[in-house]
Amino acid sequence: MQLQTRIGSQQAENIQRATFNNQCDDSDGANFCECQLLHGKIDRCMYYGRQTEPLAWIIEDEPVLRQDKSPLFALIPTEVRDAIYAYAFTDCTSNPPDWDNPYRDNPYRREEGDNRVDLPRSDIAVNLLCTCRAVYMEAYQLPILLNPFNVYKFGNLPSYDICRPRFVTLAPWQFALIQGLDISLQQVALEGDKLGKYLTIWRAKERHDGAIIAPRFYQESRSLRPGKVIPSFNFRVLPYLRSRSSTSLHGLGVQLGVKSTFYSRNQNESPLMQQGRAMIARPLTHLTLRLSRTDWWTWSDHSDDPMRHLGLDPAAGDGDVGDKMRPTAPRMMQLAAERRAGSWPGQSKSDEPLPRRYTSSWGAQIAKLPDLKTLELVLETFSDKKSQLDTVIDCAKTWAFPLDNQKYELVWDGKVEMKSYQGEQGSLQTYDATRASHARHVQNPTGAQGSSSQHDPGTRRYEVRIIRYRRTRSQ
Repeated sequence: MQLQTRIGSQQAENIQRATFNNQCDDSDGANFCECQLLHGKIDRCMYYGRQTEPLAWIIEDEPVLRQDKSPLFALIPTEVRDAIYAYAFTDCTSNPPDWDNPYRDNPYRREEGDNRVDLPRSDIAVNLLCTCRAVYMEAYQLPILLNPFNVYKFGNLPSYDICRPRFVTLAPWQFALIQGLDISLQQVALEGDKLGKYLTIWRAKERHDGAIIAPRFYQESRSLRPGKVIPSFNFRVLPYLRSRSSTSLHGLGVQLGVKSTFYSRNQNESPLMQQGRAMIARPLTHLTLRLSRTDWWTWSDHSDDPMRHLGLDPAAGDGDVGDKMRPTAPRMMQLAAERRAGSWPGQSKSDEPLPRRYTSSWGAQIAKLPDLKTLELVLETFSDKKSQLDTVIDCAKTWAFPLDNQKYELVWDGKVEMKSYQGEQGSLQTYDATRASHARHVQNPTGAQGSSSQHDPGTRRYEVRIIRYRRTRSQ
């Protein structure tokens, strides 16, 4: 009960301080924040009083009952207990593939700061951590390690991203433990520079090299310019070249830069040096990319022209809507045919064998994640574009994703997961208008005009395909 009270009070404090203050920067959470130095005492400081270390580090020297009479510890083998933890702490409801994401039904729906639509509830059994210290000390990292960081829609800054969890509620040690990303985005963001810039801020290379996350809070940023400490959203990355496996549970002692101008809220003091413990950053090993029904270049088109059908390929596209650059369906099928014939996109059979790599497409952004083990694509469209989506999936089976400076690549695992669901029609006037216009010009075999919907008014049926790529040694 005492542990539950301590965890609960910390959660309540964090919720109370959720208001974003863009003056808060370089704070240790306990004594000072730069907002005090530059702007005087700010009562609504977003970082003051927040812990930079997990409770596990604070209570690690306190006694822990052996739980000899608990079946969870006395009878069940460790492997079974780990399976129970995995079941309890894996989130199955935050971003299901057949969920009608309200932020994706219209690409123009939400303005910055508009939180009118609630996210789906998470089913992570966090309360299990409150049962006893033995469970907490064994499993406190798992709710983050087992689940991806979900991005439902990009904003101009991280505080405007619709995501779970929000960056401003994370502690440095929690940010360090994130090892999976689940990103919903438009095709223009996938093929343009938005996805690449976003992934760069996660500092995959530094995480691969065993960097640590500084045990302080900083001002949010999507800056790509490294300094003495490397920015990563509202955290900072510090190089650390030892093995990632060393001292990962209890943290590493670090000594941060001189802060002689900072002072405590309660005392006029100037600490010359700040010390703390930091968590080693986990490498990014899992990535999910989602294209919803309205995210494709040609989502609202109903033309019989194959140039206006759905198209996607990791070797094509630069964010330009023009047919010469974007992956049209004919170009996608041509690239797939080349791969089936044993050629790599852009290399003719007469060429000397060259390294298999992408250069300036979204496939090149995937290649920059050196520790990636799984790439998952969740692709959705309207039911009347089902055949177009299946053509995309048929081509996607030929794709491979070589990793830069690695002897590994990601290849299709041989399976395709198929789902369909009925969801709200939403505000898709553009789609309905073009569909109606197309129906007026297309006769079906019975002589009637284009077929009508087979579901209730106000709803629509959607098709979802899930294809995954697994890490394997390059041939």
